[in-house]
Amino acid sequence: MLSTFVVDHHKHDFHMRLSGMLFHSRISIKSGVEIIGGICARSNDQDPKDRQRLLLDTYQRGFSKKGTKKVNRKVNGSYEEESKILGAPALVELIINTIPDQTQDAINDVVQSVKDLWQHDIKRQKKIIEEQEDKILHEITIFDAKRMQKGWVRIPGTIIGVSPIYNMVTNLQWRCLECNYVSGSAIDSGIPRYKDPTRNQSKCVNCGEKSLSPEYEYVPTIDVELQDPDTTDDLTRMWVKLFNNDTNDIRINEVVTIKGKLHVISRNDNPNNRAETVLFADDEGIEYAEKHELKLTQPNVVKIQQWLTDIQKQDMNPIDELVSMISPEYIEMDYLKKSILFACANAGLRNIEHAVPERQRINVFVVGPPGLAKTDIIEDTTGLVPSARFVGGQNATGLSLTAHISKEEGDNMYILRSGPIPRAKGSICVVDEFGYLKAWDQQHFLDCMDRDYFYVVKHGHDVRVQANTSIIASSNPIGGTWKHLDRIDVSEIPVSLPILDRFDIVIILRENKDSSYLKKITEGKWLATKKYEAGEYEGNKEFLQQYIAHARTFKPVFSEVAYKMLSLFFVNIGKTSIDGLQRKFDTILRIALAITRLKLKQVVGEAEAKETMAFYNAMLNNYKQVTAAVAESPRDIGINLLKMILQQHGTIPLTMSEIATKMCESNDQLAEYLGTDFRLSHNHKLRDTYETAILDRNVEIVNENPVALRWRLTG
Repeated sequence: MLSTFVVDHHKHDFHMRLSGMLFHSRISIKSGVEIIGGICARSNDQDPKDRQRLLLDTYQRGFSKKGTKKVNRKVNGSYEEESKILGAPALVELIINTIPDQTQDAINDVVQSVKDLWQHDIKRQKKIIEEQEDKILHEITIFDAKRMQKGWVRIPGTIIGVSPIYNMVTNLQWRCLECNYVSGSAIDSGIPRYKDPTRNQSKCVNCGEKSLSPEYEYVPTIDVELQDPDTTDDLTRMWVKLFNNDTNDIRINEVVTIKGKLHVISRNDNPNNRAETVLFADDEGIEYAEKHELKLTQPNVVKIQQWLTDIQKQDMNPIDELVSMISPEYIEMDYLKKSILFACANAGLRNIEHAVPERQRINVFVVGPPGLAKTDIIEDTTGLVPSARFVGGQNATGLSLTAHISKEEGDNMYILRSGPIPRAKGSICVVDEFGYLKAWDQQHFLDCMDRDYFYVVKHGHDVRVQANTSIIASSNPIGGTWKHLDRIDVSEIPVSLPILDRFDIVIILRENKDSSYLKKITEGKWLATKKYEAGEYEGNKEFLQQYIAHARTFKPVFSEVAYKMLSLFFVNIGKTSIDGLQRKFDTILRIALAITRLKLKQVVGEAEAKETMAFYNAMLNNYKQVTAAVAESPRDIGINLLKMILQQHGTIPLTMSEIATKMCESNDQLAEYLGTDFRLSHNHKLRDTYETAILDRNVEIVNENPVALRWRLTG
């Protein structure tokens, strides 16, 4: 197109000005050479090499700040030459002058418009270069970023608040409805604006008519509130603006890293709002972090497995040994520590639809008079599982702990802000002094304690918030002490019954003034202090963190025997007049799964079922002053019945089929367990019972086909 404006006797002037324009437009030398070569070919220019050499000379002078037009200026009392490359405006003047039948005013208008555009482009190019030079990313905390006024940064944080999507103004043009002339109106700050960035213009600069219409360019925007991920200081927050594709699928309570540029602005361009530092995210400037889990190396796993093997060789329970590592300075608190360990093993697991139980997370509530170290022990929990949080209930509300929708002051924007419970999703939230929460505040916990989400409905917004969080809470009884020494009245526990029913483990602490107990406490603390000084506990916390992280990777299932044992135990609980039975069976199963994980097993077996029943009975005895009959495994029942039947028949031998028939007739649980096929080759459960029973020296095999047994008489 430009070749049509190349006229004889003015070719050199044309290419000189074109070279200046290409230089100021930041066109590369290679591209400039190709452009000039193409123009020379189309205009039959016989000196393409000279034209391209002129381009190279122009670029060289431009880079060395020596121009083609020299103007004398006085500097320090003497005159120097000021350099300047003419560029696009001079080129346009040359082109326009070659077009016939144009009035001088029209030519001047066109030239002036092009000059304005060119000057704006020069400023834009300069700004781009300045930003590129300044675009050195520094990863800093929100605390440090809030003290800065500008600069390109990367900021890690947790998204705790999010606004609805809205549009910000990126540019504005005024179009004349009479002459169709368009004048540009750049945004001075170079960043999107919440409000119209300019005042209305009254007249068209081209025709003078008052017929201007604004044409806006917008960018979709979402405001998110970012908080430092590794702090409990809720005041360390920063607003971030996300644009374009980054506004899709904002995941609240997720840890992210956002890169962009800091600007000091008044919120929503309202001059009445205080100025604050805000991060304007770059396009595709948000990165979601991987789930915050403790990363285990292969040597870590090998160390854990070796430790477990050594413990089992010494015939010790690994769970008891893990409990001894938790807050060892607090004596006679093993039941509370074991409950915390179970909660950590199942912490933050998502509900599994149609599974039994659907919720695997364990909620723990510890109630007791002041001074029993409840707070100290449960606070230590936050160091065992990543992303765990500790909050106090004294000055909190149900909304501040869960989530709420608030209207921003001075505008119509609504922000969803999440509290510490959804921020601890996938982990544990410890709520100290839970009893200080009013009854209407406690109702906000109902959904998140049972399901792994809850809804926030306010100002016409209905938002579902993910909160697969395990709750560990503490409280003093109403009045500070228990009224009775031998029983607990539910009315003394400062929580509503629906909330109390959602706590799987309720631990009742009492003050023990027995002299022997107090002596044991003082001696234990002294011993623990000495062990701390000797470094014997060093590394225990790190090992616990790694062990729990490894245990949480296991997904155990129930063996048929264990499930039957726990089912019968649940039936026996019903005989103790305990209320709220509907949730008790799921609680028993959750505890069994936690025990199995902590033993690094994939199947809940008889041993884990027995340990679960013993643990739950201890809670019932302490809390309700009752215990339920522990269910035996069908295998153990069968072995005992087999021996009893043989003893009853003396020297008369019985086949295994006859023995099995009599066993099932006397015990319904065993009948369900063994089934109806009593052939040893087809019934592995009966064969297991038989093979275990014959290990007793009093059980004698008198025939092998079919198998017949009798009780050996001693004389």
